Amino acid sequence: MANTGKFDGVVPIIGAKFITVDALYDSEVDPPYDTSGFYSKLGFEFADPTEPLPPANPYRTMYLDLKLLMQVLAGEEPDEEQLF
Repeated sequence: MANTGKFDGVVPIIGAKFITVDALYDSEVDPPYDTSGFYSKLGFEFADPTEPLPPANPYRTMYLDLKLLMQVLAGEEPDEEQLF
């Protein structure tokens, strides 16, 4: 296993594979306030990319795959179809 510094063993210890966030989407202001762009720049993806706008709730759920993050931090090349 590659040395990933402080991330060594995080997944086996806490049993987490994904980080999820609820990205605020406020359609009551003009233009709508959408924080998903911020999270997208960090590598998060929509849990439901086909969700219509505005969403039923004032947020859109996004996730980040920790395995990919650990591969990048270790200097490994993630699979092309898994790149964020």
